[in-house]
Amino acid sequence: MKKLTGFGIGFAVFIFFLNLIGCYDFVMVMTRNQTYFAEHYTPAVKVYFTNYPIFFV
Repeated sequence: MKKLTGFGIGFAVFIFFLNLIGCYDFVMVMTRNQTYFAEHYTPAVKVYFTNYPIFFV
């Protein structure tokens, strides 16, 4: 088994933080936090996602 390099550890930490961001977003959406939606979802974004074709859902 090879020793884990600094790059490997850095990459793992980076992926871990990306995962934390995804978990935070999931919790905010599932709890329907209105402040979160108001901050991050502009009317243009809402229009974009509400007009998705059904086969992409």
